[in-house]
Amino acid sequence: MQMGKLRAVSALILLFAVGSVARATYVGEPLTSGNSSTDGDPPLVILGEYNATAPTATSSITFPTAGTVTDVQINASASGDAFTVYDAHPAGADSNGNQQFTLTSMGSFVTTSTPGVQVFTTTPFAVQAGDLLAFWGQGPLYTSGTGTDATYQTTGGTQYFATQPTSGATYSVGAAGNATAAFQYLPGTNDPRNYEIGVDVTPEPSSVMLGFLGVVALLLPRYRARAR
Repeated sequence: MQMGKLRAVSALILLFAVGSVARATYVGEPLTSGNSSTDGDPPLVILGEYNATAPTATSSITFPTAGTVTDVQINASASGDAFTVYDAHPAGADSNGNQQFTLTSMGSFVTTSTPGVQVFTTTPFAVQAGDLLAFWGQGPLYTSGTGTDATYQTTGGTQYFATQPTSGATYSVGAAGNATAAFQYLPGTNDPRNYEIGVDVTPEPSSVMLGFLGVVALLLPRYRARAR
């Protein structure tokens, strides 16, 4: 009888643990090809962060919880386009009041010969809640006119072109014409865009779940001993 109870308890614990395993969720723009184009020059893009007045640390696309990125997905139209995906961690303001982000690379990729949605596996990359998603380069299709993605060029450099950020470095971003920032929005004549790119992220197990499993690990051997 005791052994039967032990098996039942073990089965319930197993079902609970399996049902509570964190599942990957998609964070990014929809991968739907409408009236889309690709960039001619490589910009720096921060998803969902566009604000006509000035860049902010907030976005319509952020990581809701801490977790691990496992792959990158984009909708592409051609092969041979190189791009690098970044975690953009808000880093306060610089001495000129410009918003800053620490940009850390999740990996660099090149589009394949097959148009459409492409999935690239990444080395597991940890992100924090509230971090933003960014990329540099070419590849993802975009739609313009009603978008929210902040598209940047290098301040003082060639128009529509952004120098590739160094992974782990912190950069200031500003509105169009702001010469005190490292990157500034493309000129106001360019509508905000939505780039068809995103990532799969697996949330970290909650502290409640970890605590529960810890208690189970301590009590189950004792329960088994009593059942013998």
